[in-house]
Amino acid sequence: SLHDALPIYTDMGNLSIAAFYPRPRVGDQVASYGFPRSDILSSSGNCTVGNVTSLTGPRDDTRFLQMSAPIQPGNSGGALLDMSGSVVGVVVAQLSVLQNVNFAIQPSMVINFLEVKDVTPKLDTPKAPRSPTEVCEIATKFTIQVYCQGRTPPKTATGTAGPLALSPSD
Repeated sequence: SLHDALPIYTDMGNLSIAAFYPRPRVGDQVASYGFPRSDILSSSGNCTVGNVTSLTGPRDDTRFLQMSAPIQPGNSGGALLDMSGSVVGVVVAQLSVLQNVNFAIQPSMVINFLEVKDVTPKLDTPKAPRSPTEVCEIATKFTIQVYCQGRTPPKTATGTAGPLALSPSD
């Protein structure tokens, strides 16, 4: 359980706490920040920009939202931010059959998860938009890459989930 987990320490300076905005809208510009394929891409993190394209996920699943910000395996678990720098989702998957059709967990689900684990999330009110550069800088202050090592090759906490492939409906 979360309470039995060992604490994680970092020597990162200028850390901040992520704030959540629970009501993303279709058309909102968003930025994804994470560590996709850090073995061959940048080990310092990647930031991409896109838009919220739907407030539902695969097969109208309301736990997710759809966005066009490009992601790669390893982005899973990374923050999806609006242009004020608030978290509006957590990246989870890409649809394998279409380019730039990607999904994030809705902020309400993430907020509920944190509250169940006795963590009080910081909630944001709408603020003035910032530049994509500023939003990506905000993300770097509350996002770290975590490696889990054991008997298997190292994996990152942002996951190694592959593309999401939907089977035809019956």
